[in-house]
Amino acid sequence: MDCRAPWDSGALSLPSVVSDYASVDLIYFSFATLTTLGFGDIAPVSPPARILSVAEAGVGVLYTTILVARLVALYGARTR
Repeated sequence: MDCRAPWDSGALSLPSVVSDYASVDLIYFSFATLTTLGFGDIAPVSPPARILSVAEAGVGVLYTTILVARLVALYGARTR
């Protein structure tokens, strides 16, 4: 079992042989996870990274739900 820290450069794997990830790659992975797109070109490898990815996807879904509900409530209050 691989127990790397989620922020460790080896906790995510790219299809290429890149050892260190740029900040852009990590932001891209985070955005794809938060929006639950999950392109699959970057994937968590270690169990802690997988757990954080699932938690981040859940936060992304809840955030989107709360945002849409708030916008609907604001629109409903404005049309009355």
